[in-house]
Amino acid sequence: MSTHQEMFHTAWNSVFRRDTQVWKTLLLLALIGLIPIVGEIVILGFIAEWACSLAWGQNTAFAQPIKFVHHLKLGFRVAVLYLLFTIAWMLFSTYVLSFFNDIPFFNIISYALASVVSSIFTLCILRAAIYQNISAAWNFVFIKDMITRENNEFPLYLVTRFLVELIGCIVVAAVALLMMLPGFGAVAEVVTLYLSAASHGGQHIATALISGGIFSLLGKLLVALIITAYVVLIFANVVQALSMGVAAVWMSQFNVSTWGNKNASLPDDVASYNALSNYAATAPAPEGAPAAEAAPTAGPAPEAAQPKDTASEPPAQQ
Repeated sequence: MSTHQEMFHTAWNSVFRRDTQVWKTLLLLALIGLIPIVGEIVILGFIAEWACSLAWGQNTAFAQPIKFVHHLKLGFRVAVLYLLFTIAWMLFSTYVLSFFNDIPFFNIISYALASVVSSIFTLCILRAAIYQNISAAWNFVFIKDMITRENNEFPLYLVTRFLVELIGCIVVAAVALLMMLPGFGAVAEVVTLYLSAASHGGQHIATALISGGIFSLLGKLLVALIITAYVVLIFANVVQALSMGVAAVWMSQFNVSTWGNKNASLPDDVASYNALSNYAATAPAPEGAPAAEAAPTAGPAPEAAQPKDTASEPPAQQ
């Protein structure tokens, strides 16, 4: 099995572990996501905390209790970083990339570059979540050190994450279109009533729409929109989790438990560390099969898995 398949399967199996009822977690996350802004921040905090455990080489199930205030605090850091990185990319693409619009296939090149930049930004965000400190995201030298390590297969990480997001976007768009079909029917009825009334004179439009049940049709449309948003959020959260999970699994090869403070350089003795073996060894055994002996864990639970109210740093390098 190739490394990019291992990265994806590790993230996938952690989300959809057979010994958990992940569907309950996904349904609750989608319900929270309906809360404007705050709900999305909570989801970001929840996914970031789970991804940090993967980066530490722990086979942590995605189906965990959702602690609203706790994940809101953790998600706020992640949301701020996403916002800052998005603004930075928008400024770069507007004032720098705009000079290259005449290059053939520029749109494809631009999308590819955006995917690479997004993948690197995700590593920065994960680093900040691990240290529970926004400033940890700005140490790009540390990120560069990971990327340039020999045999770390960074291109495979880029391809894996790109495919996850591409296929995920297609699935989410298809689900949204399918769920909106009842809403399209309500809109078509409203338009038909309007055109029919307009053909008899403008003064009959309001009367015709009211007598035709305009408020009932708008109510159906609103219900359809809410249901659509809820279902789409379920799939979108899975895509977001897999995308960040792939980044966390790739980062785990650098033995996160041996990292020092946020300004410490990457240790030299982590090249041979393979967290994927820990994932496989600690995965739940199929029913009826003998349980596999658990491999040694990477270390104590990460700070990001047990965040405090104030920013803190992991223990000093062991």
